[in-house]
Amino acid sequence: NGAAHHHRKRPRPATTAKATTPGDEKNTSRAKKRPRADDDTSARDHKGGRPKRPKRDDDAPKPTSADALTKLWNKFRVKMADPKVRTAAIAKVLTATRGRLASLAARHAEARVIQTTLRYADPEQRAAMVAELAPAFLDLAKLPYARHVCLALLRHGGKDAALGAFRSVTGSTQHDKTKTPQSSGKPKKQQQHHGAFAKLAAHATGAKVADALVTALTACGETSKAAELRSRLLFEGASTLLQKLATGDAATTATKKKTSAGAAADEKDTIVTREARDAREKTDRFLTRLTDKALAHHALAHETLRAHAVRCAEVGDFARLRTLASHFADAALHVASSRAGALGLCHLVECADAKTRKRFIKTLKGKVAACADHAHAYLLVWRLADVCDDTVASFDKLLKPLLHASADASTPEDEAIVPGSRRATRLVAWFAACSDDDDDDDGKTKLSTSLDATEVDVLERRRPESLVVGDDDLRAAK
Repeated sequence: NGAAHHHRKRPRPATTAKATTPGDEKNTSRAKKRPRADDDTSARDHKGGRPKRPKRDDDAPKPTSADALTKLWNKFRVKMADPKVRTAAIAKVLTATRGRLASLAARHAEARVIQTTLRYADPEQRAAMVAELAPAFLDLAKLPYARHVCLALLRHGGKDAALGAFRSVTGSTQHDKTKTPQSSGKPKKQQQHHGAFAKLAAHATGAKVADALVTALTACGETSKAAELRSRLLFEGASTLLQKLATGDAATTATKKKTSAGAAADEKDTIVTREARDAREKTDRFLTRLTDKALAHHALAHETLRAHAVRCAEVGDFARLRTLASHFADAALHVASSRAGALGLCHLVECADAKTRKRFIKTLKGKVAACADHAHAYLLVWRLADVCDDTVASFDKLLKPLLHASADASTPEDEAIVPGSRRATRLVAWFAACSDDDDDDDGKTKLSTSLDATEVDVLERRRPESLVVGDDDLRAAK
């Protein structure tokens, strides 16, 4: 009871307010100030402080936050928006984001605002945005949200945007004061980064941007710059010494150590051979990385595959193509959708072992009829049916689907086997003619004359003799 009485809250004694005199009023902190006769209390703020300043038109808040930018974006992103409202909203967005486009592009809401602004801005405003975004193109292309800004920049920026992106990717011009998102802010060194585009093309986020850049350069007439980017994926001309020796400008460099002209020529050949082998190895790793990251569906990968396959076939490096074929077996449908990809796969199928060729056939399961009528994928079906060792599996999984597809079609023998498919007809007719023992068959001769140069090259090319060996012999050869 004593403890409870001790902690009991006791009432405070009532205090009487002291009467304040007019002289003590100014010394009391809680005393209210008397308003002056000429003071307008309605113009003061709610705290009774300094009077409010009347609002003016230029006192509108600047749209610097994401919510304010989104509100402006909703005004001009609609296709049927009022042109005057759209122009005013875009002007406010550009005023608020001037000098910060590269950093804002890495954010989700701001990236959408920048994309739509690039689409509906006038040429002068778009040129200013291109000048600000192009130097940071290489870093922005690897970010999840900013890569969509890069695609919009290439789509709506025109030739200036493509050239600015090319300079950023190749390292032709470096802007030291430009700070990009997720960077330390330190100035970059003035240096040429030859492998930057290859890293971008193999990046999970930037691969699509790299492919779009090559397409944009080709569309605006800069074919030489597009070819330069493609050559960087083949790692050609990476060595300065190789370029000098190839042109003969630094012939004295090779003759300083060896006075004999024959020894200098041997050294030159050795360096060129070693550099070419290193370039093939780097390209092989690059293509393997694309398949591992499921990036083989881009057109840039198809062109690189074909150029790499032709280069390896010219020097007889078939073992490298045999190893690479196992990586492209699961992505055959995507790669065969283009002409370059289909021709590259034809080279890989020639050099692949029996197990890998069966994987190619398994990938085409259920799609053989569609591939046989495709503008480019039919070449892969022809090549697989020609080089497959297992004749039964080749007929059951490749040629039999074509015959079953035409079971319900009442067409003459000289017309398409697959309804409306001229390619499938020639495919089956080719193998039927080749199986005949008579080499002077009129049907085979007539069919051969109807093929174009690419088809004849694919069908008449045989498997390399160095690969028709056992696994033990292949290991010894390596």
